Amino acid sequence: MSIVDLAAELDPAQVGNKFAKLGRIMTLARVPRAICISTESLTESLDASQSSELARIFADLKATVGCFLLDNLREIDQCVAGFQLSERWREELHERMKACFGEFSGLSFAVRSSAVREDTRQSSYAGLYRSILQVRGFDAVCAAVEDVWRSAYGYPALLAKVRAGSYDPSPDMAVIVQEMAETQYAGVAFSMPADAVRIEYVRGTGDALVSGTASPSVYSSGDRLHDGGAAPALANVELKTRELHTVLGYEIDMEWAYGEAGLAVLQVRPVTASLDSQTTPAPLFHTARLYLDEVLPKGFRLGDCALVYEDYVKKRGASYRLAGSMGIATGAAHVVEFNGPGWMEGRDAFETMVSATRHSRVVVDVSTQIRQIISDKADCWQKLTKTLAIMPECRDRQTIIVRDFIRGEYGFISRCLADGSLLVEYSKEGLLSINRGLADCGRIVARRCGAGVSLVEGDPKVVADFRAELVNILRFNEAVNGERTGVQVEWVLHDGVPHFVDFSHDRKTVMDSASDESVVISGGVGAGPILRLEDDVLLSRLSVGPAISVDKTSSVLEHGDIQALVRTVESHRRQPVVFARKPYAILSVLFPHVAAFVFREGGVLCHLAILLREAGIPAVISQSTFERKASEALMVEGSVSLS
Repeated sequence: MSIVDLAAELDPAQVGNKFAKLGRIMTLARVPRAICISTESLTESLDASQSSELARIFADLKATVGCFLLDNLREIDQCVAGFQLSERWREELHERMKACFGEFSGLSFAVRSSAVREDTRQSSYAGLYRSILQVRGFDAVCAAVEDVWRSAYGYPALLAKVRAGSYDPSPDMAVIVQEMAETQYAGVAFSMPADAVRIEYVRGTGDALVSGTASPSVYSSGDRLHDGGAAPALANVELKTRELHTVLGYEIDMEWAYGEAGLAVLQVRPVTASLDSQTTPAPLFHTARLYLDEVLPKGFRLGDCALVYEDYVKKRGASYRLAGSMGIATGAAHVVEFNGPGWMEGRDAFETMVSATRHSRVVVDVSTQIRQIISDKADCWQKLTKTLAIMPECRDRQTIIVRDFIRGEYGFISRCLADGSLLVEYSKEGLLSINRGLADCGRIVARRCGAGVSLVEGDPKVVADFRAELVNILRFNEAVNGERTGVQVEWVLHDGVPHFVDFSHDRKTVMDSASDESVVISGGVGAGPILRLEDDVLLSRLSVGPAISVDKTSSVLEHGDIQALVRTVESHRRQPVVFARKPYAILSVLFPHVAAFVFREGGVLCHLAILLREAGIPAVISQSTFERKASEALMVEGSVSLS
């Protein structure tokens, strides 16, 4: 199927739901002449390099759980910016337009999307794709087709796609070229329960109405008309809405135009949400404290953030309240519910909320698929408005979670060791880098001494930055471990003040002995051929995304480069000892296939270190071992022999 006319039986997978529905109703209503360029035709116009690049970006987007969403969107935009119809499809489009419209040089056309996911009973995707009206001339039609197709990769459409859990790089979009209807009145009509109809209309074309830039007149069944000239149009619309509702078997949203030739139906879609929620103009902007408000305000809806909220609050809520009771600093964290008009009116309230603390950035969660987007507070409202495609006329409720992102002078993790001393593992590269295994860490070991602590080990210059707070760090560690055993606490030191961020469970013993040669992450015995991993850029990027801790690596395992890495490891006849520069979090995907790990640098409290101890896989940090050349390695409780 390539370029087709309206027909009663059309495949929505090829022409999208909008065009297929127009074909279904064409014998029941006057539908302006139209043709549709199929999804297959448009996808074939992508060249091989564009297709390959899109596949790579979408795989990265999925593997990193939206962590690099804005970067990914820019890459996608650059990739499709040069999209053009191939010469083959330009020629066929010209022939099909001549066959359908005759001599069309004097005609005007509407060029609009007909996507596979659009206009279904589950979601309308209304407003996500471009529609271009009053297009004249063949070259202008081709340019409009390309522009509408590219809108499948625009911020609003991509965000909706990812939020729905789809990472298919193909647009799944067809494009309609339809003759513009002569119009005196235009609008939308909704079928309603009890055989009622609600109509919103304007004089002239309806594009200003559906885009939200014009205030419509409203008519409901039985109302008294104040615009007598519109009476014939409204009577026809009301009758046709009821008829199509009966034939299709579900509540409908019908776009229409009325002129001297009578009523024309431009598109019909299922009503995917209650009409009351669609047409309620009241601004909505609610906030609640993420960790400190134990009960959300009545009526607060979490939407796509429900699972993210539950994950945060169930794990951290009690610890944040404990920190508050002990005078331990924390960053601010809020959950925000809004609709389009509420977001616009609530700008000052949002900016006041995020600027209440002195930290300059926030991290935003949108859904389970889009996590941990870091943004400057100064332009966060504008950035979210663009990224989430928030429009004043959009009345759908949305929810986001906004937390302070505290970079600080140091990120660090603290843990009470078996002998009662306190281990602090720190890095100026930040807490995220420590957790994901990207940082080279220093260590402080301190022991309780009366009401304070005494230093056991550590760089004196760094110890000076921490010394005044070590007793509070130890005190909070002891309090948290009083409720949970095997807990290590995650912090940021900002302006000399430790800020509690999170904690991790690790019931395995951390070895507190280290030689000049090595630091033991996980004890045990392992032997095998040495496999050196060199692609630090890939390992670092995939480790930064939250997928490892969020969904147990299932999304990451679908990444082509990771699948290739797993195949390389599996190709060894014996399980190898992997040499990697750092304990990258992504390396957990290799656990079933590896005998042991040797790292050049890193920490013993990072995420991978916890997983290594849980899995019982030997691992050590040893710069000298890492840099020696050998083909085989034997590790026994942290001591490595090479041959």
